[in-house]
Amino acid sequence: MVNFTAPAGAKILELGGGENPSPVTTCNMDVRPGPTVQVAHDLERLPWPFEDASWDAVIARYVLEHVGWRQVPDVLKEINRVLNPGGKVALVLPDTEAQIRWVQNNPEGWDSRDLFGSAGGLLFGDQDYSHNAHRSFWSPMVATKLLVDAGFIDVVVVAAGARHTDMAVEAVKAAPVELTKEFLAAAEVEAQTPITVGATKAELAPMETTEQRQSAFDAQYFG
Repeated sequence: MVNFTAPAGAKILELGGGENPSPVTTCNMDVRPGPTVQVAHDLERLPWPFEDASWDAVIARYVLEHVGWRQVPDVLKEINRVLNPGGKVALVLPDTEAQIRWVQNNPEGWDSRDLFGSAGGLLFGDQDYSHNAHRSFWSPMVATKLLVDAGFIDVVVVAAGARHTDMAVEAVKAAPVELTKEFLAAAEVEAQTPITVGATKAELAPMETTEQRQSAFDAQYFG
C-alpha cells in the first residue's frame, strides 16, 4: 500500500478515490457519485471542471490503467493543466511488464484462483462493474515517456506492491521561464560586456543575432 503525505494547507485533487479517498485529499473526483466524492465526473471527459493551475498536487491510485490507452496522453496533459507550476503528480499504477513476468512464473495461479482467473484479474481488472477494467499498458519506460511528453519533469519511478508488480510514479509540472523586463535589460547589458580578457574590438560587438541572445538566455538561467 502506498500512502501519500502533504504539507498543511496544500490543495490536493484525487482522481478516482471512490469510497476510500486518501486522508490528504482536498477534493475527490470520481466517475461514480457518493458521499466521499466531491465532484462526479468521468476522467475521460475533457476538460475537467477546474481552472488552470488550481491544484498543488494531483494523486491517483490504481486509476489511470482504467483509462483507454488512446485517451491517456490527453488525461496526463489535463493533469498538467490543472496543476500549479511546480506542482506534483503522484500515481500508483500496475507495471504490466512485471505482471506478465509474474504470470509466466506462476502457471498454477495464486490467491485461490486458477491461472485463468488470477491472471485475468491481474492483467485486465476484476471487471465487477463497468469501469473496473484495465484498458492501457504501463511500464516504467512508458510512464516516464508519457509524463515527459505531457510537460512534466523530474520523473521518478519505484517498484511497489508485495510482488513488485506495481509502481509508484512521481513527477513535477515544469515552471515556465518568464522573460521579464529585468531579464531583458540584463541581457542587453550583457550584450555590451566583454566575455574574455584581452578581447579585441571585433569581439566586443553587441549581440545582434538570435544565437547570441539565446546564449545570453542560457547563461542567465542555466549557467
